[in-house]
Amino acid sequence: MRAVQVAEAWADGEEPRSLGGLSGFYVTDRRAWRAAERTARFAKGWEESAQKLQAIAYQIKTLYCIFGNPFCPVSILPTVLTWNDAAVVRLAQAAYDERHLPSGTLDNGRLAVLADALEEAGCTDADILGHLRGPGPHVRGCWAVDLCLDKS
Repeated sequence: MRAVQVAEAWADGEEPRSLGGLSGFYVTDRRAWRAAERTARFAKGWEESAQKLQAIAYQIKTLYCIFGNPFCPVSILPTVLTWNDAAVVRLAQAAYDERHLPSGTLDNGRLAVLADALEEAGCTDADILGHLRGPGPHVRGCWAVDLCLDKS
């Protein structure tokens, strides 16, 4: 219990002899103090590492949204794009035009509607439909939306 209190005090930047809330408790063993110091630094480093890993995971998901799987190319039939007076193309363009700003992410609801329209038009590609219905993040340049707009 005391080691945790010492680690918390160190993390708060307190000196060894002024541990608030621990009246009469002084750290006399330098080894114990150094162990508490290492524990506090490790905990702080672990938190920073977790934040870095979250940022890297977001970047990887964004890259996948833009490039897709380069080893498994997909395509959409022209009849799907011209179905119902080019409804798929108009929905894809609306998804780009109505994106969330300033982040630039695409609305998942609009992408789900686009996936439904693709399915009604006869698209059966699980990669395209799964990506559009997936959690994202989806950004401008999304490979599935670009495929609907014939940009890829």
